[in-house]
Amino acid sequence: MLGTAFLYRNWPTGIRITGDELRIGAVRSPRAAMRKPTVTHQTWGLFTVPLTAVRGMTVETDRAAIRRIKQSPQYFTLSNRYGKSRDVGTCKLGVLTAPFMRAALVVELHAGWARFPSTRRASFFPNAIGRPFRTFLTPEESLTWIVPTRHPERLREAVTSWSEAR
Repeated sequence: MLGTAFLYRNWPTGIRITGDELRIGAVRSPRAAMRKPTVTHQTWGLFTVPLTAVRGMTVETDRAAIRRIKQSPQYFTLSNRYGKSRDVGTCKLGVLTAPFMRAALVVELHAGWARFPSTRRASFFPNAIGRPFRTFLTPEESLTWIVPTRHPERLREAVTSWSEAR
């Protein structure tokens, strides 16, 4: 049942690199730019940034590095830590990690250029004794975007061509 919840939450996640722009999230949906998802369903929104505002892009496939990314407190999001308690009431926007991802695009951004979807806060029920039964997670924009991919080889080619054109 939990696997179905993760699939439902992460399904629309995609990556599109065009001539002058990087788009992540629900890139195939024409309605994604108009959505106002909750922070727990941020993959349903559309994130865009001009390629001139990207400081760096890499495709990470090393399992140890992926594990460090998913466990790092600086990349906290419910997409990769469903049900784990946190003292912080924020969730990073642009960190679209999935629980079983094996490869990811890691994008470092310059501040102020990215367009994030208008995201609402969401209820969160931590599984911890001594914590409030219900708290709220508020969205916080991240200057590091992390997006899972099932095609790291093709994505690495696109990132390499972007780096060479830069």
